[in-house]
Amino acid sequence: MESLLVEAAGVLASRPGCLRVDVGRSPDDPLQWQLLSEWADAGSMRHGLGSFEAKVALGGLQGSAVAGGGVFEVLQRFEGGSRIQRTTDRAEDADQAGPLR
Repeated sequence: MESLLVEAAGVLASRPGCLRVDVGRSPDDPLQWQLLSEWADAGSMRHGLGSFEAKVALGGLQGSAVAGGGVFEVLQRFEGGSRIQRTTDRAEDADQAGPLR
């Protein structure tokens, strides 16, 4: 999933008028991801998302898309022609750990 999101983010970031694209993951559920894009204006967004390249890159993600928000940590940012990769703050044992009793 992450590789499809990163590929789609790179495609969107290359479209005229795209200011930034973030790929984030939920700190509570490592299987929930978010793709967030910021555009200069509505026209740029419509043209960018409506481009053939964007439709191809986003097509593989549509089957797993869900509506809604949440809390996500940004792990990849595409901005100004650069890709910034960040490490997660999520503990390696987060799925096994629980509250102390």
